Amino acid sequence: MNLDLELARQTFLTESRDLLVAFEDGLLSLEAGAHDAPADAEQINAVFRAAHTIKGSAGLFGFDDIVAFTHVVENALDRIRAGTLAWSRELGALLLDCRDHIAALVACTAERGEAPDAAMRTRDTGLLAALHAVLGDAAPAVAGAATALPTVAATPGVERCSDDGRAAADTWHISVRFGAHVLQNGMDPLTVLRYLGTLGRIVHVTTLLDALPEPA
Repeated sequence: MNLDLELARQTFLTESRDLLVAFEDGLLSLEAGAHDAPADAEQINAVFRAAHTIKGSAGLFGFDDIVAFTHVVENALDRIRAGTLAWSRELGALLLDCRDHIAALVACTAERGEAPDAAMRTRDTGLLAALHAVLGDAAPAVAGAATALPTVAATPGVERCSDDGRAAADTWHISVRFGAHVLQNGMDPLTVLRYLGTLGRIVHVTTLLDALPEPA
C-alpha cells in the first residue's frame, strides 16, 4: 500500500475512534435522562455530527459498508433532532448497539482491510431492520447513502509547473463541489482538505463563491 495512502487511512482510523467516543458519550448523556432541553439538543447534534462525519470520511475511502449502515443511523438521529422521532431509552439502547456495529465495521474494513463476515452481515441486517421499523420505512434504502458526499472531479498534470515551466507529471487538479446543506447536515468540508493533505502537498486552493447566498 502506498505510504501516503496508509497515513491517510491511519488518520481516518484515529478520527473515527474519537468520533465513536463522542457518539457514545452523547448517547449515554441522553440515557442519563437530563431534562435540560438545550443540553439534550446539543447532545443530539453532537451524536449526529459524529455519525455524519464518519459516513462522509468513510465515503472518501470507498468503505461502502460503513457508509450504507451509518447513513440509516444518521437518518434516525436527524429525525430525533428535528423532533419527528421521539427519544426513548429503547431507541437509545438500539443506537448504542448501532454505534458498536459501526466500530466493528471500521475495525474490519478500514483497520484490517477485510470484508464483513457472515455474522457481521447478519447483525447488520438485524440492526437495519430495527432502525427501519423505528423510522417507519418499508425497506432499507441504501441508494442514497452517499448523497451528502461532495462531487469530486480530478484531472492529472494540469495545476503546477516545474521551474522550467513544464507541468509536473505527478500533479492533480481536484475540483470539489459540496451540497447546499453540507454545513447544516454536520459535515466539515475541511475534512476533505485534511485527507488530501495526507496524500500529497496541496499547492493551491481556490474557493468558488458563485453558489453562496447573498449576505443578510
